[in-house]
Amino acid sequence: MAQASAWCDANVFKTWLIEVFIPQVRKITSKPILLIMDNCGGHDPLALDWTKQYGVRIETLPPNTTSKLQPLDAGLIAQFKFYYRRELMTMLFDWHDLAAEAKAAHVLQAAALLPGMAGMFFGREAHLLDAATMSKTAWDNVTPTHVVRAWAKTGLLPDKMSDIVVDNRSLRSAAIEIDTGIRRMARRLQ
Repeated sequence: MAQASAWCDANVFKTWLIEVFIPQVRKITSKPILLIMDNCGGHDPLALDWTKQYGVRIETLPPNTTSKLQPLDAGLIAQFKFYYRRELMTMLFDWHDLAAEAKAAHVLQAAALLPGMAGMFFGREAHLLDAATMSKTAWDNVTPTHVVRAWAKTGLLPDKMSDIVVDNRSLRSAAIEIDTGIRRMARRLQ
């Protein structure tokens, strides 16, 4: 078990794997799953055995190789950050470019909202909904090509690129689920 202050321990990992990861992947495929993970202490080494019943094979990366072998670290995080920052700057410039009358109207609307409810749209500091919206937009801009390139950069891909199937429909459905979650969060905040 990982230390108490860790982000993930064996119980959290097992719960995530059974209740989140496997059901989400099974919506896309019934084929066997290969899950490549870092060697974090919170990842249950015994999971290598019990996941077989779910058709999941877990392989862990060697120590100190995350930055070279994890696709997220090999390019996807950088792509996401690029698009997130672009979205942040777009929102800031959009506010800056608003006519004075429009800004005044937004500020008046913000005054009628509960504390913490008015974010960048109202000329205030960014809040959680702003961050979630920018994150969704940023992730929508990360394409299957970005994903394949990040995997290729790790050297973990099979020799034949044709073995890799990028299912755009699955990516769209994941984006719709994220969008639905963001809208649900927005309704709760109103």
